[in-house]
Amino acid sequence: MVIIMFEIFSFTHILLLLLIPVVIYLGYLLKNAKHYKQLLFGLSLLLFIMEVWKQYYHYYILDDWSVWIFPFQLCSIPLYIWLFYPLFDTKGFKGIETFLIDYTLLGALFALGYPEDMIKVQLVLTIHSFLWHYLLILISSLIYFSDHGDLTFKGYLHGSIFFYLCSMIATVFNVLLAKYGTISMFYINPYKISTQPVFHDIGVKLGVLPQNIIYLLAISIGALFIHIILTKIKKGSRSF
Repeated sequence: MVIIMFEIFSFTHILLLLLIPVVIYLGYLLKNAKHYKQLLFGLSLLLFIMEVWKQYYHYYILDDWSVWIFPFQLCSIPLYIWLFYPLFDTKGFKGIETFLIDYTLLGALFALGYPEDMIKVQLVLTIHSFLWHYLLILISSLIYFSDHGDLTFKGYLHGSIFFYLCSMIATVFNVLLAKYGTISMFYINPYKISTQPVFHDIGVKLGVLPQNIIYLLAISIGALFIHIILTKIKKGSRSF
């Protein structure tokens, strides 16, 4: 087992951050691909396979599996997208694509920017975590540059509806699986103070429910900023 650690904001971390524009550019190169649907399906399926491997590694190799690593975080949702393949051409799927542009990109950027939960003792798990979030950025970039999704405010609302639907499902998991160990899907455990920076302090001062509501609203506001910025970039590029 290879063990290696590095500090947040260290030289190694900065180098890894510099890969983000490279991944975005790759998404740009893949824009309007003839096989967009198949490419999106393949990227999502790749995430699913990677997740199966991670669960196997924790269960059989490390023997430390717990419900904490159950795959239903904000950055886990794209691994299920391949299941929607029959709906890829439908109008309703645009809301999911918009979610993948706004919310998935936001989650990936924040995770890579402050990868406290991604830097593992085992090198292979650290590589897995970083590769995972690069793939999320690639998926978001592919959808955005291929002119899929909906960059109107209505599109943002549709993406947000999907986000809050996933949040409700996460809450159900948090309640039903709590008896099996510590769990915090979407970091909104209804019984425990959040481990997330800033929101932990909010939970201590105001309680768990206000903490979770503020946390979800903060994500939505962040996603809105992403949506507005990307919309302006798209409009600006079309004016030239």
